[in-house]
Amino acid sequence: MSNNPLYSCVVPVKGDRPFFGDAIDSLKAQGLGDDLEIIVQDADVEPDDGQSDALNKGFAKAKGEWLFWLNADDVLLPGALKKVLDRINRVGSVDWIAGGMVIIDKDGKVVQCLNDCGRRRDYDGKPVRVYGPSSFFRRELLEKCGGFDASLRYCMDTDLWCRFRDS
Repeated sequence: MSNNPLYSCVVPVKGDRPFFGDAIDSLKAQGLGDDLEIIVQDADVEPDDGQSDALNKGFAKAKGEWLFWLNADDVLLPGALKKVLDRINRVGSVDWIAGGMVIIDKDGKVVQCLNDCGRRRDYDGKPVRVYGPSSFFRRELLEKCGGFDASLRYCMDTDLWCRFRDS
């Protein structure tokens, strides 16, 4: 067992969480054991000032080399983290990996598959096609870019991606 996991996932939660168990089960089903640290940042236990603040608090606790978050109503598909690791190993020197996303309904039926975020407009005149639940980044990159802007409530991920892109 290594001292630090390969991945740390922050799961921000607050209030009702009907799909929380599914989110956690999808993380545990990745089969990585000690190479995956799950940090539940619970605003009902440790108050925060919104999702950006919750993510910053959660990532401050993280010990993994690679970071990501999963909202309490999201799931990772089986084998997702192994595919990310395969990509990391193939590419070599990389700080940020983003994938597509599958949207499912409350019954688990696939509604839509997305390879990029074409629904979002350009941010600051430059296209950003990344989804939060399928973006994996090195701790050093997050630290270099200063984490999430806690003053942002809705576009905090796009803001962070733009800072990643421009770093």
